[in-house]
Amino acid sequence: MGPPFAAPRLRGDALFACLIRSPTENKASSARDSRRRYRLLERVSLALMMLLSATVSAAKLSLGPYVQDVGIDSFVVVVETDASASVTVEVGDSDKANIATLTSQGTWHEIRVAGLKAKSSYRYRVLVGGVDYGGGTVATAPLLTDDAPINFAVYGDSRDGRDIERAIVEKVIADGAELVLHTGDLVRQGDLDSEWRDFLKAEAPLMANIPLYPTLGNHEIYRDDEAKNFRHYFVLPDGGRKQLYYSFRYGPARFFVLDGNQTDDERYAHKKGVSSVQTQWLANALDAADQEGGVRHLFVLVHQPPFSTGGHCGSAELESDWVALFERHRVRAVFGGHDHAYQRLERNGIRYFDSGGGGSSIYRERPGCPAFDQAARRVYVKAFHYLRVRVAGDLVKVSAVAPDGSIIEEVEYDREARGGSSPELVDERIWPRALRIGAAVGLACLLLFLGARRLRRKVRKS
Repeated sequence: MGPPFAAPRLRGDALFACLIRSPTENKASSARDSRRRYRLLERVSLALMMLLSATVSAAKLSLGPYVQDVGIDSFVVVVETDASASVTVEVGDSDKANIATLTSQGTWHEIRVAGLKAKSSYRYRVLVGGVDYGGGTVATAPLLTDDAPINFAVYGDSRDGRDIERAIVEKVIADGAELVLHTGDLVRQGDLDSEWRDFLKAEAPLMANIPLYPTLGNHEIYRDDEAKNFRHYFVLPDGGRKQLYYSFRYGPARFFVLDGNQTDDERYAHKKGVSSVQTQWLANALDAADQEGGVRHLFVLVHQPPFSTGGHCGSAELESDWVALFERHRVRAVFGGHDHAYQRLERNGIRYFDSGGGGSSIYRERPGCPAFDQAARRVYVKAFHYLRVRVAGDLVKVSAVAPDGSIIEEVEYDREARGGSSPELVDERIWPRALRIGAAVGLACLLLFLGARRLRRKVRKS
């Protein structure tokens, strides 16, 4: 006779029978059989609980971690798990003390760490089901009254060249950039989730520690008119997730990130000019920045640059209201992308840097761009690159850096650009206008032809 609590050895049919005995049979059964059935049910329940627990704890990190919206006293940690799970973020200060433990439940997690000190470094790590997936070190933004130097990077159009992008990421990290500004076209096709994941994986070593602020490019809304993926993956300040343009402060600089895709007439994109609603927002935001204490520099980002001699030429004719605002408020630099090259341009004291060399195939310079583009042109280099920008006091230093670390050009300035002609912001070229007129005339002729044919058919029937 075995020990009293040994598990009974029952065949499947016997187990089934013991679980469904009638009340009469149960009364007739021995106390020993009752105890055995009870313990069997107890063990089955325990096994089911262990199986369920194993299933829940099997959730793994599928994306991240990366940081977003880094402010004076807070930042956001973003992660995704492949199944619903409890995610824990542990945060420690420079003394390695654990100062906060935060949790989130679900598959998509945006965990805001708040109550921090300005211009301080904090370590964090992410745990899923007790498994440590690592993390990074984040520096909070300086106080608004802090006039200390800042260092940031600018690049864009990385959509088709992840190897180049990864090389740039390594250099930007080595430079000690405090934040990164992306000029747009992060992906090739906005509706493909796989491309967003490829982008985030290529940027992972950087974004685990440094905030990246994106500009909406035309490829982000390719087959995704509402920019759903862009909105999903980025936690943007100042209502940027909803309206797709936003502003933020970092030390002595205020940044304005614009959406060059929005127009006043969605049926005829880029025909009537940029959105008047966004233009009014920009005017109000620039007015407020002029009155904001401690702001020495205004920087603007827009994917479609006002001036360019690259493949698309500039968009100044459509963005003329913005150009006027840049000049009125003496913006220190406007950063664009769209054309895959490094360009420096100047007009009416404002400097424009086009940085579209983040990975996609490089463009040759295009002859025959409008006169306002040609007059603004200073430098055009067909090269992969990023911009290293250092700000100290009134001084701004912009270096165009190749992925191998070599310097393409360096520009240092503490005042407005001087000289140069300023042609009217009207595309004077004959062919573009002739093509538009020809298309309109052709459409009118086609409509007249179809109308006449329809009328003839009616006459014949009558």
